[in-house]
Amino acid sequence: MRKLIIIIIILILIGGTIWFLISKKNQPISENKNIINQLVNQENTVDQNQIKTETPVPAAEDLLKINLTNQARSFIERYGSYSTDSDYENLKELLPTMAQPLQTETETRIKKGVKNDMAVSNFLGLTTKVISINLDEFTPDSEAIFSAEVQEQAAHPGQTDISYKTAKLTLVKSADEWKVGEIIIK
Repeated sequence: MRKLIIIIIILILIGGTIWFLISKKNQPISENKNIINQLVNQENTVDQNQIKTETPVPAAEDLLKINLTNQARSFIERYGSYSTDSDYENLKELLPTMAQPLQTETETRIKKGVKNDMAVSNFLGLTTKVISINLDEFTPDSEAIFSAEVQEQAAHPGQTDISYKTAKLTLVKSADEWKVGEIIIK
């Protein structure tokens, strides 16, 4: 009995499908084209409406502020991170991104630090992570001043110390480049 019911249902489905296909063949081609054109027009209308409601592109000054904030964040983290195993590579790599006075100060710090590190035989690693950063002052063609809250993690053999500090960083425009003019971490 079940087999008979299943066979009848299958025959009804097959018959319905055939009837549907035959009735579609009788439609004029121009009517099918009209339906297709209507669907395409609806899709184009939806696409244009979506374009209008998408997030507007930020202005050039807003993009500059975002880029400078990212540059400041990266510089603070790299400048404040150090390991006795790295021979001040973090600072050496940052030299081209510094304005001349800070470059000179940093080169002096590297020379003094290498002499001091030669006397220390224990490992020391310092990792700096920016927790938050704010653009305090901004002059598009000359200067951007940031303040940041940072976390410093100092790793000594068998011990790790965590402290929180404030960083102040000034970016200055030199020719067409933005360079770090000053950094203070307290």
